[in-house]
Amino acid sequence: RLRFAEDPVIHRIAGITYTELQLTEQATQCFERSLELNPNAIETAVEYAALQSKAGNPDLAIERLSKLKDAPDASTGLFHALGEAMMQK
Repeated sequence: RLRFAEDPVIHRIAGITYTELQLTEQATQCFERSLELNPNAIETAVEYAALQSKAGNPDLAIERLSKLKDAPDASTGLFHALGEAMMQK
């Protein structure tokens, strides 16, 4: 039986797709799995945070983004999403 390594990008794409379909629970699971496989993926963290903020969970968004705010490749999108989550709280 063949075994394939999980790819965080595939989980991210699934999360984006579920978000567009407004399937928050499934999107959350996909983004969380992607971030388990690649915890430093800023774009995925921003998408996850936006989903959580929209779902009324700003604490989850803040927690995830706060872990990456000091990363050398932190983006303006990260800080924008973090600010939005903090204002929602």
